[in-house]
Order: sequence, then C-alpha cells, then structure tokens
Amino acid sequence: MDETLERELFLSKTHENIISQRERLVRQAEWQLEGQEQFQFTLVNKWQQAKKRNKSLLEDIKHFQAVFKERMERPYSADFITLKEQYWSMVEKELPDWKANVKKSKQEAFSPR
Repeated sequence: MDETLERELFLSKTHENIISQRERLVRQAEWQLEGQEQFQFTLVNKWQQAKKRNKSLLEDIKHFQAVFKERMERPYSADFITLKEQYWSMVEKELPDWKANVKKSKQEAFSPR
C-alpha cells in the first residue's frame, strides 16, 4: 500500500506541475495575442491616418494645379509688363559694362604678379 500511495503522490504532483505549466503557457499565449491585437490596431490606425493625409495632399495638389492653370491662362498685368520691359532694358544697358568687368577680372586673375 505504501507503494501505491507513493505512486499516487507522484502522479498528483506531476499532474499539478502539468496544470501549472499549462496555465503559464495559456497566460503567455494570451499576452502574445493581446500584443498582436494591439500591434494590428496600431498598424490599422496608422494606415488610416496615412490614407487621410495622402487624400488631403492629393486634394491640395489638384487645387493648386487648377489655381496655377488659371493663373497661367490669365494675361499679365500692365504693371508686370512694365516691370519686365524695364528689367530687360536695364540688362541691355548694363551688359557691355558687365562683360568688360568680367574680361578685366579674368585678365587680372591670370596675369603674373
């Protein structure tokens, strides 16, 4: 009978170890599942935010393309045309002096000292 009792005690302890090990593994599996669910939730959330941001950016691009197209089709204002003409007349007036200065500075840079 002692042998049977010892065997029973051994089996009981083994059973308890198996149950505790099972509970530990179940908890670990639950933690991993919670972690995966949290990761997936975060991933989905970030994906939705990126999708909204991209949609907004595309709308902005389309809007500005329309604005620029409209501005390009519009004739230039009289002030702009006057400014442009004044700029080019100044360039034509100053160009010979500028070329002479560039030529002079090149000659000075290459002349022996």
